[in-house]
Amino acid sequence: MHRYLISTTEDEDGKEVHALDTGKSTEEAYPDDVDKIGKEIQGLAFYREKLMLSRSAGRKKDSTLLSFDRLKETENFTDKNASTEITMPSYLEQIAVDGKQLYILFESGAYPYRAHGNPSIDRVLRVEIDSLFAE
Repeated sequence: MHRYLISTTEDEDGKEVHALDTGKSTEEAYPDDVDKIGKEIQGLAFYREKLMLSRSAGRKKDSTLLSFDRLKETENFTDKNASTEITMPSYLEQIAVDGKQLYILFESGAYPYRAHGNPSIDRVLRVEIDSLFAE
């Protein structure tokens, strides 16, 4: 049976994994590793040793682009362990890497949300990753 892991929560007995069952018959899959990420994460991308997570907290709050050093952090990809935290406009959604470029998509570009963005961004932004995270 195919199972897609959608979230992990902890209870008194340890970790409880929630799965979505597609109803297709096959062998059960087991993860090699389970890592923790923060709340409200919308997107994930990798670039060299960086793991980047995009987080949106709705229309009234700024979004955040988090980066982590994958060589140093191995299990807990939450705010307290982020190597960089960049404030972004609200409705940050997906991120993708192509070469040295990071492509950033905002949900405020969709018609139902355009009037609510802060500001409303209806374009895909392209940023050079090394410049974005330069110290």
